[in-house]
Amino acid sequence: MDKKEHNDAVKDIAYVMNKEYDLNMLTTADFSQKEFLLDTIDMNDTISKVITVKNTGDKDLVFDTIIPGCGCTNVLYSKEYIKPKESTKVSFHVIGSKSGVPIVSSLVIKANLKEQPVFIGIKGYVR
Repeated sequence: MDKKEHNDAVKDIAYVMNKEYDLNMLTTADFSQKEFLLDTIDMNDTISKVITVKNTGDKDLVFDTIIPGCGCTNVLYSKEYIKPKESTKVSFHVIGSKSGVPIVSSLVIKANLKEQPVFIGIKGYVR
């Protein structure tokens, strides 16, 4: 990640952290996993993982944004409302972009959750 990409990511996270939600619309959710220790991957290989998110509250859940921690991580998620007791999938892909270095990334999830943001840790190694 170059300096401009880093600065843009910091601005995005600062915006997301400062956004406020209507307290009457907050809900709760369970995440199937919040820490990922990836297998060692080869340079330019991709590893994909899926997180199941269940809305455990009594209000609709909607993701405002999910910000990947580095340029080697891509994330896919639905902007649709998740009804109470229903689940959705969040998938992410990590690309081994530099040989011989550890992967230390994250996903910052901002949604109408009572406890937020949610951080998903991602670690691995590029061979």
